[in-house]
Amino acid sequence: MKAVRVYSILLGLVLLTTAFQCDEDSVFNQDLVGTWEHVTTDGDIERKEFFNFRADGTYIYSVTGIDLGTQEVLGFQKYEEGRWVAINGNKLELYLEVFEISTDGGYTTRENLERTNSGDPVYFYTLNESGQELTLEPDCPPNASCIGPVTYLRIVQEI
Repeated sequence: MKAVRVYSILLGLVLLTTAFQCDEDSVFNQDLVGTWEHVTTDGDIERKEFFNFRADGTYIYSVTGIDLGTQEVLGFQKYEEGRWVAINGNKLELYLEVFEISTDGGYTTRENLERTNSGDPVYFYTLNESGQELTLEPDCPPNASCIGPVTYLRIVQEI
């Protein structure tokens, strides 16, 4: 009977330790919460990427285009939403719930984007000292064709 009691206590301690280790690895980084923007220009089109990381652990990512000559918003090229979590202080895992793209690579209304499947992206991230620049670098498997690091500027800081 004593052995069963000792075993139960040890099992409880192991489970408790494991639970705390998971919490240590999976940290909600409040510094990422807010809206981040990356802007590039391709000819007469300004391409804007937005990440909006919310305090409830959800996010929205979108790519939109603006005609530089007319300032007309051309629409969406890509839209996704899902959940996010920061791991070990430098890894960002995104869990997609909605992934929509323009089938021809152009810009269109959100309603005309095509819903498709995609894997859940993982990035390594760094924040500069002021917390105003977020650099995301894809966790790229060997021999895969991945983009390099992309830096986003904070445009809205949520509290």
